[in-house]
Amino acid sequence: MTLNGALARAEKILKTHGIPDPGREAQLMLADLMGFKPAEVYLKRDAEVGPERLETLNEWLERRCRREPLQYITGSTEFRGLRLKVNHNVLIPRPETELLAGEAIAACAAAAAAKKKSSTPRVLDVCTGSGCIAVAVAKEAPGALIIATDISPNALKLARENASANGVAGRIKFLEGDLFKPLEERGLEASFDIVVSNPPYVPGDELKEAQPEVRLFEPYRALYGGQDGFYFLKRIAAGSTEYLRPGGVLLVEIGFGQSREAVKIISETGEFEAPGIIKDLSGIERIVRARKRVG
Repeated sequence: MTLNGALARAEKILKTHGIPDPGREAQLMLADLMGFKPAEVYLKRDAEVGPERLETLNEWLERRCRREPLQYITGSTEFRGLRLKVNHNVLIPRPETELLAGEAIAACAAAAAAKKKSSTPRVLDVCTGSGCIAVAVAKEAPGALIIATDISPNALKLARENASANGVAGRIKFLEGDLFKPLEERGLEASFDIVVSNPPYVPGDELKEAQPEVRLFEPYRALYGGQDGFYFLKRIAAGSTEYLRPGGVLLVEIGFGQSREAVKIISETGEFEAPGIIKDLSGIERIVRARKRVG
């Protein structure tokens, strides 16, 4: 079968099963299967798709039609131009988290410029998951040193693989444990310029109504933020005050409609200047940014 025929067949099957944007999904699926860039799929329509690849394609289509996310099927995803491994032990990185990583990278540049004796910003990535934020920061802020924590050993294994694959393993220290717990007794109080986190923030009721790709396949532990969605944010806001240096920046991703309560939670620590909100490309208030008070 030609690539053009396989593409048309895949799109038809995905459309029949109600998969959103079946044409794009078919394109990405065939690109990964053939080892092409997505744009090349339409430029190489006459390429032959051999029997083994067709068998794999059929298996992938069956899994996708059961609503398993494509990223888990292919085992990888793109994040700020990086190729990252993903599996069922980690949340699939979202475009809004690319924005969060971008804010952390900008904060690194600002911290480096502000330091007179040293240009080495120190970053703490809490709830690192696949390591997407830590790896992106290490890649785009070459002077930064990063510590990344996660409670899941399986997630950390994958994060380490992603750091190695992208050539930044030597600048990220991965620590296993609950939020700030791995930092205790390490003498790291007030030593970080940036604390960044994409914590679990989906409220219980919303999680029950989430799309099947999310509800059935992504790790519950990486999604559920307590019944109100703020369980982890409260702990991160409190814990970051101990580990941020004066003037350091806290960056946290939040869910739709959570900005007002998130600002209140961070403000009530009494340790931060008035928090600001950053909107994602859809205009949703997605990131809370707060600077720790000086003095």
